[in-house]
Formats: sequence, structure tokens, C-alpha cells
Amino acid sequence: MTASTELRGSSNEGRGNGLFGIYVHWPFCAAKCPYCDFNSHVHRGAFDESGYVESYAAEIAHYARLVPGRKVNSIFFGGGTPSLMDPRSVGGILDAIGAHWEIDKNVEITLEANPTSVEADRFRGYRAAGVNRVSLGVQSLRDGPLAELGRKHTVDEAITAVRLASRFSRAQALISSTRVPAKPSRIGRMS
Repeated sequence: MTASTELRGSSNEGRGNGLFGIYVHWPFCAAKCPYCDFNSHVHRGAFDESGYVESYAAEIAHYARLVPGRKVNSIFFGGGTPSLMDPRSVGGILDAIGAHWEIDKNVEITLEANPTSVEADRFRGYRAAGVNRVSLGVQSLRDGPLAELGRKHTVDEAITAVRLASRFSRAQALISSTRVPAKPSRIGRMS
């Protein structure tokens, strides 16, 4: 978790736009994509998710002491695959943020998801927790490039995920397209 505004006393003081956003990193994935350089790890089996939420709450409290009195305009759950989180965990993290900073009435709360982790009940839970925007990691709407990238979903699963996510977020589900360095033989073939 990081506060996106520079901390007081830094060399960038006074250079911001006045907005304040928070990024929450969930480092777990169902599978590691071969092109991914993010701090993410394959999660197998049960683990202490509530312990992670407590750690996030402690880190949020730490940053709130360093950057008090701000209004949060944006919260982004990235990863990894945050859509693997229990919706109650998302709610607990959002509650911790709200306990320390004012939340703008038009706050954008985004949760990254992969098409293979999109489930209606889970998305209802995220919506109830406060998530109002979904960013789907589709990468391509062609099966060939999906296979080359090691993605676990098909084009049909991606389209189904976009439709489902759109039902639960106020904005359209965003389709993220990760730019992957292409070999000369791939140029022109990947979308």
C-alpha cells in the first residue's frame, strides 16, 4: 500500500495537483503470467487473509500519521489478482482507509480482475464493499495471442467477464492491454 501523494518534507513538496490516491497491492495470483514483472506470487491453498488485512490496516495507519488531513479521490486495488480477495477483506481495507482520511463522495474505487476470477457473487460483494470500477486484464481478444502470453482465459471467457463486470461497476469495465515486448516475428500479429 502506498500513498500516491509525496510525503511532507520531500523535494517534491508543492508540486502535486492536490488529488490524493491510494494504491493497495494484493500480491497473489492463481498463475504467474510469463511476461509479468510485478511483485506477484502464485497462491495455493489456505492462508491467513485476515492477517494480511490487519497488516494493511497497520500500514494505512502509519501513512495516515505521515500524511494527515487528506481527502481520498481514488483507491486502486492492483496486483497480483485482487479479485481473488474475499470481498470482506476489500471492505476491511476500505474501512481502514476511511477511518484515517476523508473519502471524497465521488471517489473512484477500482479493483483489478482477471477474466478467470470473475464471479457474480464475488462482484456483488465487492460492490457492497464500495468498489465502483473494475479493470479487467484481458490483454487480447484473440485466442492466439492469449496463448502466446500464457493467459488462462479464452476470448469467450473474456467477453463474458466484461459483461458481468459491467453489471457491477458504475463505469464500464476497463479492458487493460499489457504491452509486452514483441519479437520481430510477433509484430503486427498481437493486439
